[in-house]
Amino acid sequence: MPSESLPVHGHAPRVNRQWSVVLTQAMRTVRLILATDTALGAAATRVTAPVLAGAATVTAPLLAAPARPRPR
Repeated sequence: MPSESLPVHGHAPRVNRQWSVVLTQAMRTVRLILATDTALGAAATRVTAPVLAGAATVTAPLLAAPARPRPR
């Protein structure tokens, strides 16, 4: 192997791993969408959507960054 190719050695495996993670996360979203396309999934969505929305409004202020003090 020439010395010029040493810095890029292992680049392809790293890129392949990164894209496999991206693809896996995208497929989770697709599976969730397909699951809600059934009668049972639609019912579960109707029940859990308001609960999740309520939880998001309660936890959003807790996750916000604290305000910085004003300089004097």
